[in-house]
Amino acid sequence: MDLKVRKTKDGAELLGNLPSEIANASSLEVFPLRDGIYLLSVKGAIGGQKAAGPLTEQEKMLVKKLLAIKFEKRTPSEVDRALSSTEKATLASLVEKKVVNVFRSGKYENGVYNVSDIVFGQTRDILPAHEIGSGAVHATAGKVAAPQPAYDPLSKGYLVLDNEGDARQLSGAVAERIKAGEVAGLRAFDRKYYFIRKDFATSHQPKIMSSLEKGDKTAEELARVLGIPPEACLAILLHMAEEGELLEKNKGKFALA
Repeated sequence: MDLKVRKTKDGAELLGNLPSEIANASSLEVFPLRDGIYLLSVKGAIGGQKAAGPLTEQEKMLVKKLLAIKFEKRTPSEVDRALSSTEKATLASLVEKKVVNVFRSGKYENGVYNVSDIVFGQTRDILPAHEIGSGAVHATAGKVAAPQPAYDPLSKGYLVLDNEGDARQLSGAVAERIKAGEVAGLRAFDRKYYFIRKDFATSHQPKIMSSLEKGDKTAEELARVLGIPPEACLAILLHMAEEGELLEKNKGKFALA
């Protein structure tokens, strides 16, 4: 699409066949990507993004890691497999800051991670020039798709973190869900932090209770019964013990309270 620019006393006008959504908008936004390249959007269509505030070095490195993945392959399922538990907590923080979102369109029905253009200025020191702006969402066929709800760090039902900083970061990212009773987190005696979705725990609790009626069992033993990873089973058991439904005995065995 070729447009002409005509200078006026108030600034400049764009002349040409603009998409109706752009032409009929009362206000537009322009986001600088890199020298000579800008993103034109209906105001508010890109998540109403504002300055995200300074990124930590950990967040910058995760942005770099996301942008190193080809845009069409940057799906939530692929990214989830590529990230450590610590990186998942960092990604949740970036989503909370609206630095990262999931873009969906007809071409990307399952969604792909998109990095806000607003933060590229903060990451120029660590990004190769060809990567800057590579994650930008552009208008396609005259339409700008609004970003959809993004990454869920608890998509598997649970998440185990090794240090307090990551746990604090994740707690902030899912604070509303914790307040609503949808998510819970605790620090166990092994000094790890166990976060769990309540619906995930509830779906497995009947079989856990039934199995423990036959005798005390470890998380590993119950995990085989449930068909889930031992770490996931331990997360459920620890939260059930925290709520008084189970007792954690010596040698990692759990029993009915």
